Amino acid sequence: MESKYEVVANNFSSAISSKVCYDDGELHVFGCNSSGEHTLEIVFESVVFVRVGDEGGRLRLFSDMGSVRGGIVVCDHSDLLTWLVDESLGARSHEGLRHYVLMMGEEIIDVISGDPPVVRFLSCG
Repeated sequence: MESKYEVVANNFSSAISSKVCYDDGELHVFGCNSSGEHTLEIVFESVVFVRVGDEGGRLRLFSDMGSVRGGIVVCDHSDLLTWLVDESLGARSHEGLRHYVLMMGEEIIDVISGDPPVVRFLSCG
């Protein structure tokens, strides 16, 4: 089955790097500018999986996405979500879970969550 991608949030150009904080299922991703200041915060309240990688290691993702680009992209028919269900030996199901791909600078953050993200833009200085 072919993956399908849809942009759900955009305009993260001020975020050239990220800081990821995960605790007991809650994920906070801060986008940082060139001075290291937090310019945005993305919060997922119930995360079951998170993976952080460099864009150079995700060339297949970019190929699969074609021309679709955005700050947060949701992936339908995700191989990662299928892997997670298989890896859980049936303890998890696809029901209610979505695969989000966050793109900040050169970092790609995969998130599988039952809740959509909340995005807050922060004022700096």
